[in-house]
Amino acid sequence: KVGYISVFESLIVRFIGSGDAFYYFYVYDLKEVFEYSPIQYLSDNISPLLSLLRLSEYNTALGERIITESIGLVTGGFGVNAQYPIVGLIYFGFGGFWAYSLIIGYIVSLFRTKLLELVLKKPHQLNLLFYIICAYEVLKLPVDPSLFWEWLYSTIILATPVFLYAQLVSQSQLKYSKQAHK
Repeated sequence: KVGYISVFESLIVRFIGSGDAFYYFYVYDLKEVFEYSPIQYLSDNISPLLSLLRLSEYNTALGERIITESIGLVTGGFGVNAQYPIVGLIYFGFGGFWAYSLIIGYIVSLFRTKLLELVLKKPHQLNLLFYIICAYEVLKLPVDPSLFWEWLYSTIILATPVFLYAQLVSQSQLKYSKQAHK
């Protein structure tokens, strides 16, 4: 019987779950278990936003589903990072995962390059900090798309007002210091 586990067991599962998704997926031969459609991919990626806004129930992350199917534990949120080749294979099939992998790589490189070009037009401490955070966080996309989307939705909703307030304070201090020097 599959059931929830204790805190100590959760720690052990976390160590196991931080392992390689490829191991759990291929050793336990889960390809037939996880034959999802591209529509399910969209559903799973919009789920963090909808559940954050309390509009729907949260779809369990793919990594947690892999752990549950492979070793039979309901981990309560822990699981391997479902890396892009496995995600592509599960949602888009054998032929589609090549295209998915290329698209993910292109998106990451394009995002980092364009953001850096934007920031370097007008370097400022807050802009550079914003770049460092975003350039690091976009690397979550190939590691685990679900983790990336959860971060993105949370950042947009929670961190954007803080960032805008910091920009406002910075601009007002700049104006104040210019007026003081006149």
